[in-house]
Amino acid sequence: MPDRIVYSIAIPLTDQFTGLVHPLAELREWFLRTAELEFCRGGSEIGVALYGVWYDPDRPPVENPVEDHSNWYKFGVLPDRVNDLRKHVERATQEFGQKSIYFERAGEVDFVENPRKSPDESST
Repeated sequence: MPDRIVYSIAIPLTDQFTGLVHPLAELREWFLRTAELEFCRGGSEIGVALYGVWYDPDRPPVENPVEDHSNWYKFGVLPDRVNDLRKHVERATQEFGQKSIYFERAGEVDFVENPRKSPDESST
C-alpha cells in the first residue's frame, strides 16, 4: 500500500456566483489549513492564477466556454482517509462559491527514508 494518495485540487480565484475575486490571504489560509490536516500533513502550491476554461451545460451556449483563473495545489492523503479530503474539498465549494472544484487523483507516493537518519552520521 502506498504511503499517500496524491490529489491535485484547483481552487478558482473568482466566486462563480457573485463574481467577486477571493483575497489571496483567504486562498493561502485554506491551503495552510488543508496542509495541516492530520490525514495530509503537508502540501504544495503548484501554480497560481492559472488560466483555464470549462463548459457549463446549464449555461446558454453563448456563455461557454467559461474562463477562469485558479490556484493549483497538491496534497498527499493517507489511503484510508481519501473521503475525509473529499469532504474537505466539498466544503471548499461553498467557501469559495463554486458549483464544483477540480479534484484529481494524481498518483501514489512512497517516502524513501535516509538510512543514516541524520546528516551528521558518517556512512560506513
